[in-house]
Amino acid sequence: MAWQATPEGPSEHPNPEVLIGRIDVDDFSLWEQTTAPWELLAKLLDTHSFHNHKDYLVTPSVVLYQESYSSCLRAHGLTPAHMLTLSVPLRTGARTVYWNTGPQANGLPIALPGGVDAVVDAGQSHLILLVSLPFLQQHLAGECLSQLMHAAAVRFLIDAPERLENFGRWLQWVLEQALTSPEAFRHRAVVHSFEQDLLQRLSRLGTDCVPAAPRADMARSQRGLQRALEYLRTSNATMVTVSELCRVAGISERSLQYAFHAHVGLSPLSFIRHWRLHAARRELLAVDSSETRVADVAHRLGFVELGRFAAHYRSLFGELPSQTIARPKIRVGRPLIAATPSGD
Repeated sequence: MAWQATPEGPSEHPNPEVLIGRIDVDDFSLWEQTTAPWELLAKLLDTHSFHNHKDYLVTPSVVLYQESYSSCLRAHGLTPAHMLTLSVPLRTGARTVYWNTGPQANGLPIALPGGVDAVVDAGQSHLILLVSLPFLQQHLAGECLSQLMHAAAVRFLIDAPERLENFGRWLQWVLEQALTSPEAFRHRAVVHSFEQDLLQRLSRLGTDCVPAAPRADMARSQRGLQRALEYLRTSNATMVTVSELCRVAGISERSLQYAFHAHVGLSPLSFIRHWRLHAARRELLAVDSSETRVADVAHRLGFVELGRFAAHYRSLFGELPSQTIARPKIRVGRPLIAATPSGD
């Protein structure tokens, strides 16, 4: 089994804006596809067989899921566009890090749309909460919204461990209710109640512990990085150059290099190359080798010299492109959600 998604309840859901179910994948390239609206590049850091399991609830303004991993991996990439991202670690390991920082008992990793660099350890499980930014801006009081934005700018939402644990337990309870009683979430009143309850709980987090604000120069670099990443998100990565990213970001190449390393864990050039190599692997896993050549895939993604392409590919994935394309074909993974909730 490479990929399996199991919807809960009747297939004809009376409320099409709500999705409830489970996803299992046994290949990290399929995991990259099923994590959408994230845009991630995975690198396995151990030899354990890869398996990822997700239980999820998607409403018009919120994505909530709990997932677990059988092996250790490093993930670089982009957090979801137009969404606030919050992680609630449930079980971590010695190698677990978020932007080069280990788990904190008094802090939850939190981010605005931008870059991500994280190591997920074998056996790790966590909750991921994605909330529509337009939804937050429309319904949260200015002071509460400012508090969340401030925490996201420094990557951790700080509060007393007991309050953070209670928040995590509530999210788990909601997800369990959705999975065991999906018929309840067919009713818009239940979905509305959940989203409003979430707003209230978010507004009470971090109110007593305000982290230090980022320096002005760091804030400028972060804004430039966000512009560069958004440009990458919406452009053809095979055609983008570092100088082009600097122009879009409005900062120097050195500042962009520092910002990429701090937020994504790679230089801009390495990130673009990794992006293209991961796209190549996903395509090689899906195409028929009798109809498509490795060279076709490589050239389509902007790789001119096949020898260098194969060397970079093998260094990153531990096998040659010809070995990947010869594998038995596996079903293409369905994304967690096909489109970002609007929150309107």
